[in-house]
This record gives sequence, structure tokens and C-alpha cells, in this order.
Amino acid sequence: MGVPQSRLMPADRLHEELARRERELAVLKETADMLAGERNLETLLQLIARRARELVDASTVLIPVLDKECATYTYMAGDGENAEEIVGESLPIEFGICGWVWKHKKPWWRGVLDDLDEHERTLWESEAGTVLLVPLIGKEHFLGGVSALRKRNGEEFTRRDLDLLSLFASQAALAIENALAFERLDEALRKSEDLRVELLRLNADLLESNRQLEYLSLYDPITRLPNRALFHDRIDSLCTRSESESDGRQLGLILLDILHFREINERWGHEAGDHLLRDIAERLRLCMQSGDTIARYGADEFVFLRPDVSEEETLAFAEFLLEQLAEPFTWGGQTYTVVVHAGVAHGQADRESARRLPNQAQMALCHGRSTHQQITRFDPAFEAESATSPFTLIGELRSAFQEEQFLLHYQPKVALGTGRVVGCEALVRWNHPELGLVYPDRFLQALDEAGLMAEFNRWLIRTARAQCEQWKAAGLQVQVAVNLPVSSLLDTDFIGWLTDEIVEASAAGCFVIEITETVFLSDYKRIKKIMDRLVDAGVLFSIDDFGTGHSSLSRLRSLPVHEIKIDRSFVMEMDRNQEDAVIVRSIVELGRNLGLKVVAEGVENEVAARQLSVLGCDLAQGYHYCRPVPAEEFVACCRKCNTEGGC
Repeated sequence: MGVPQSRLMPADRLHEELARRERELAVLKETADMLAGERNLETLLQLIARRARELVDASTVLIPVLDKECATYTYMAGDGENAEEIVGESLPIEFGICGWVWKHKKPWWRGVLDDLDEHERTLWESEAGTVLLVPLIGKEHFLGGVSALRKRNGEEFTRRDLDLLSLFASQAALAIENALAFERLDEALRKSEDLRVELLRLNADLLESNRQLEYLSLYDPITRLPNRALFHDRIDSLCTRSESESDGRQLGLILLDILHFREINERWGHEAGDHLLRDIAERLRLCMQSGDTIARYGADEFVFLRPDVSEEETLAFAEFLLEQLAEPFTWGGQTYTVVVHAGVAHGQADRESARRLPNQAQMALCHGRSTHQQITRFDPAFEAESATSPFTLIGELRSAFQEEQFLLHYQPKVALGTGRVVGCEALVRWNHPELGLVYPDRFLQALDEAGLMAEFNRWLIRTARAQCEQWKAAGLQVQVAVNLPVSSLLDTDFIGWLTDEIVEASAAGCFVIEITETVFLSDYKRIKKIMDRLVDAGVLFSIDDFGTGHSSLSRLRSLPVHEIKIDRSFVMEMDRNQEDAVIVRSIVELGRNLGLKVVAEGVENEVAARQLSVLGCDLAQGYHYCRPVPAEEFVACCRKCNTEGGC
């Protein structure tokens, strides 16, 4: 008797089911092999989307991936209908079915409707059968998901589809974590190589900077002439040769003073002043003869040393120099006619006599100013005159304290990133009753010689602190920097007073003390202890005119320094002088590597400001933003910069 046809159907279906499962297992195995061999994350995610679509016969498969903060998810890959339009879209983590899966940490399929309340069931029921989304869960954290949309045959996704996609997702999650690990490893290797290259470059730059710093310790950065230190060394060398030869050689020294040079700086800016200095230096070079030495001796002074000349020849040469400098100078459409006075000294080429020549020429120059002589030869009688002049100045300085003739002007420090004023440097001025505003280079030495420096430093700190507190009460938060000589850090009484002043006034973080690089040549261990003590009290330290003195990187690293200030002589020429540009860049990088703020002084124009910003310099200070001004004008400058989008 034959078997009814209806009894054969289950066997056929079983055969079909077994064949389908074999295909699915084959697909899963093949997919696992493919996923395991792919290290590129973007390619891997696209492969996951394509294989998942084949596995559950979906019209579209998308791969949403969570961001690191788990705040949004982004469709990073997709395959099938309209996938390209959706890939790249980012949505909040709470949004849609993806949000439901992230929240509940379990797959979405039609079967979850039974677990929902009536409101949620009504909300999701229309899409339940057409969406299948399983999470991608790694060993350490939630990665994202695999979202299948609509079966291609029009049917709904089944429990079997869910199981297959869940198994597939576990393979995919492992592959994604491996790809992410390789990605992090590659990134670490790239960074390591970049760091190695950067360190090599920085080391080369630092070596070049050290060479430049060594050069600039002996040469003036603006004129490229020997500086005062090298000039005195040249005198000693010349005297050594002369003494060994016992030839009784004569030396003539001419000290040139450029009158009213400060007014040129103040009227047309330091850039114009520096250009004038370079032009003067070039004219003087053209006047040199064999054996001559020329140097920049001071801010507005040049000196000529001539061997084997008589006193009359020296005077005649001084007249010749003044004639050469009498011709007008031009720059930037402006014409400058400078007035030059000369002090002349002459003597034997022995060490003792030669070392007196610069002072003798200076005394002759001072006498010439008072008698309105353009060229003055040294006379021994001038020594008696100069012996009395400091006492007059000291007497006036004592009166200046009593009559409150000292005052502070403030120059802003501007953050290059925002254009906002974040601090200032307090610069002292002496409001002399007859001479008007007198700058500190004219009286600080006399203060020190008169024993008034400690009193002056106390006045400086008290005045700057009071102004800082006044601004703070008015809502203006700025740090105030004051310049102190390194020697003041060795004054035990002053340091004790300063510590108490800062602590009692609750001025921690308000004060920045600027000191020069001579700190590296002083009683280093003792000064470091004192600086540590002041830092504990809330004082910040800045190295002023960095790059012009005797820096020590090892000591700089160990000192409690907050910032370094690039000397204006480098900043002014960086757009035209490659050597200066290298020095500025190296100092900025050095500061960044040591965790120090870097301030550029002498920023005169927008070009320099932009160049410094590109280099990563933190702060800028100079006439481009504001000249040193009284406190009330400084407040107006701050308001303008901080409320109108920056300076």
C-alpha cells in the first residue's frame, strides 16, 4: 500500500531546512574567516554590513557605531537599498530603535512586543516585524549594532533570523575590537615615529639656538656689531699683545651718543629706531680702517677703538665720523636727521690705562652735553666734576620718594589665541619736576649706589599690589608683572617682607616677578630656595629678555619658573632675519616642552603677531597692542580688547 503524499512533506521540509542551515553555517564560517583577516576598520564595517545582509536576506543593513562618550551613534557602514543616503548620519543615543537597544542592552525584533507596555507596543508595533537590530558587544564596552531592514521576500524577520544575526554579531564584535586594537597600535607607532622625528628636529633647532645664543652673548642682535662685553675683551687682547711687544702703542677711543633717540622710538616705534641703528652701524663700518674695532656700547651709544693713533688723529677721526652721520637717514617714507655727540679719550695701550678709556670718554661726553659741545676730549678735571654729579642725583631721588614723584605705567600682555588682555607689565617712571618723565635706565644705577634699591622695590611692590587689588575690585582680573634685580632675591629682609606682603594681601597668583638670565650665574642653589619659598606664597616667576644672556637649560628646568619672555630684539627682525626666526621658534618650542608660558616682547605689527600665533607663542606684548600707559588708560585698553573681539 502506498504512502500518502501529505506524509512526505515534513521530510522534504526537513531536507530543505538542513540544507538551509548548512548554507548558513558555511556563510558564517566563511564570514568569520573574512572578518578575522581584515584590519582596516572602515573596510571591516562595510564587509559586516554586506555579509549580514546576505545572511538574513535583508533589503538593507546598516551598522550604527557609538561615539566614545556614548552620547550619539553614527551609521558608519551600510549595504543595500538607500544605504548610501543614510551612512554618515549621526543621531542622539536616545533616538529610535537604536536608542531602545542601547538602553536595554538586548536585540530588537518582533518578539519584544510581548514585553512592552501598551503605550510602547502601540508606538513600535508598525515597525516591529520589518526591523531586526542586534547589539555589537565587545569584551570591554558596547560598540554599536547591526540593523537589518525589511526582508527581500516581503516576509517578517523570524526568531531564526535573530539567532543567526546574534551569532554573526558576536563574531563581528570580536573582529571590530581587533581592528580597533590594530588601529590604536598603528596610531601609537605613527605618533612614536612623529615624536622621534620631532625630537630630532627640536634637538637640531636647540643646537642651532645655542649657537645663536652664544653668538648673541658677544654681538648686538640689532646691528650685528660686537657688544660691550666683546669690546672690552678686544681692549684686553690688544693690550696683551702690546705689553708682550713692549712697543708703547697708543689707543684712541671715540664714544658716540645719538641724541633724542628715545623720541624716535616713541614717535615712530621701535621698528623705526632699530632700522636707524642698523643704518648708523653700516655707515660706521664703512669708516673702519685696518685694526679698528667698533661696537654698540649702549642703547644709543657706539664706540670706536683705534690703535696706533695720536690724540689729534683721534679728534680728527671723530670729526670725520660726525660728518658721515650728519647725512639724513630714510626709512618707511620718513627722513631722520640725527644729532651725534662724541667723547674722545686717548692713552697708552697698557691694560690699566686702556680700561679707563671708556669711562674717560663717557665723562667727556657728559661734559660736552652740559657745555653744548659736539666733540669733547677728555680732561682730568672732568673726574672731579663727575665725582659730584651722582650726589646731586641721589639727593633728587631721595626727594622723589618724599614727594611721590615715582609712578607706574602698564603695558598689556595679550593672549594671541583670543586677543584678550590677561596681564600687564608695570614699568616705573620718574615724574621729574624739571625733566618730565625720566625712564629707569637713567636712575636705577644711582638708586642702587645710594642704597635706595630696597626702599624702591618695596614701593614698587606696594604700588603694583594696590593697583591690582583696585582692578580686581572693579572686575578686571589681570596679573601684574614687576621687574626685580636678581640681587634683591638675596636680600633676606626684603624677601621676608615680600612674602608677608603677598600672603597678608591675599595676592597669590596676582604677582609675576620678572628677573633676567643673570639668575643662572648667581648663587644658584640659594636663589632656588628663595624662589621656591616665594612660589609657595603665591608668586609667579618669569625670565625676562630670554635668549640674550647666559641661559642654562638644566637650571631653567629646575627653577620654579612660570614663563619666559623672548627678547624684543629677536621678535622685531623675525620676519626678515631667518636666524632670529629660528631663535624665536626654538624658544617657543623650548617653553612648550618645559610647560612654560612664552611671552613675545616688542610686537610692533600684525604680521609679527600672526607669525607668533602660528608658532604657538602664548602671549604678546608691544606697541602693536598698546604703549605703556597710566592705569586709567590701561583699563580703557582692556575694555576695548576684551569686549570688541580682541586686540
